[in-house]
Amino acid sequence: MIKLKWFLESALVIFLLVGFLACGKGEDYKDVHIFEEEKWTDLDTATFNYLAEDTTAWYNVVLNLRTTKNFRYSNLWIYFIIETPTSGRSVVAHQIPVAFPDGSWIGKEKGNKVESQLKLSAFQFPEMGNYKFKVIQSTQEAEIPHINSIIFSLYRSEEN
Repeated sequence: MIKLKWFLESALVIFLLVGFLACGKGEDYKDVHIFEEEKWTDLDTATFNYLAEDTTAWYNVVLNLRTTKNFRYSNLWIYFIIETPTSGRSVVAHQIPVAFPDGSWIGKEKGNKVESQLKLSAFQFPEMGNYKFKVIQSTQEAEIPHINSIIFSLYRSEEN
């Protein structure tokens, strides 16, 4: 009986410790922008707000684009915009790769959906405060069909 009690207590401590350490490596912030009727129009801006409280840590941003398998392009061009607390603004064009030239999917497939990922370079927040991250489709089309959502993840970088 004593061995069983010791075993259960030890297992509980290990379980809590692993759970605590795993939580520390997750995203600092994660949010999803869902597109109505699975269409990303040129008027629809995905906006994500984050309160930066640490200017010494390095952060990574990951964008996950969820499309249907009916998406007919091999990539999607976007503008990634960062607005700082003091009205500074950065706008950079990025390409999210979706399919290889032969039409096979680059991202992860699940059912009728494909999730493609874009990892951005590590950065530091220059100042504390509220930041806005915006993503705009930058194609020449008024709307891009078969786009379900875009997921914004921000997490501390292990390296800079």
